[in-house]
Amino acid sequence: MKINLISIFVFLALVKITAQPKVTSLSPSVFYTYGNYSDGTYSASVSGFASVGLNYKDFIVAGFDRLLINSPTWKYDQKMFTLGGTKNIYPFYLRFFYSHISGDYNSKPAGYSYTDKLNVFDINMLYNYNLYFFGLSGNYISLDGFYDLSITHFSAVIKRLLGTNILLSANFTQSVVSDGRNLSSIKIDMNFKIDNSFSLYGSGAFGQRTYYYDDQLLTIFNQNETQKLNLNLTGKYLIIPNLTFLINYTYAEFDSYNINYFTAGIKFNIN
Repeated sequence: MKINLISIFVFLALVKITAQPKVTSLSPSVFYTYGNYSDGTYSASVSGFASVGLNYKDFIVAGFDRLLINSPTWKYDQKMFTLGGTKNIYPFYLRFFYSHISGDYNSKPAGYSYTDKLNVFDINMLYNYNLYFFGLSGNYISLDGFYDLSITHFSAVIKRLLGTNILLSANFTQSVVSDGRNLSSIKIDMNFKIDNSFSLYGSGAFGQRTYYYDDQLLTIFNQNETQKLNLNLTGKYLIIPNLTFLINYTYAEFDSYNINYFTAGIKFNIN
């Protein structure tokens, strides 16, 4: 009941702040991700999202993700629900998201099990000044399960649009965890539009962070270990009008292991 009430509140707030909302676009998408861990664990997830355009400038997004992780000694079954949106009040852009995660852990030899409940509240603002974008963001994460933690992230970002084809950005993040960790990281990324059909996105995150929520990909790295490095390369190709194919490789390095993620997906644009 709690997640339903929160979701309804977020949805009503998104609609209310958009005066006389008119649906101007619909973009459903589906993705499959395979994860290969250095300790022999592997994961597979399927996710689906739907973005609804309002008045040609605002968006509401809803998504669902199902993740299965298997190791030689344990397995983990996770479900994530996300709801949020973007409000354009030029030259300001406001984004806010809520995500709820429920995960079931089972130890294969011992039969031990527990359930994780995790809630993410994320908000950020971006200001456009002469092709420079300055932003601030924050999110609060509460975890109830094997670990009972609260995590707060504060971020500052600067972006620069070079012509019409290249967008560069730097994101500085401070993470405060209730177990005493105080972590800092920087993320550098670039969007490069090669032509009208093909674009590339690359990013690198350096430093230390944990339970990092990516409000662009709408996913969370909810491993408890501290993440030390994250590298990302994404390609998008417009196959036919209104149908885009996406492929992604992500490398994530933690204190005692690393993960290679491979993702493929398709996105439809219905105007």
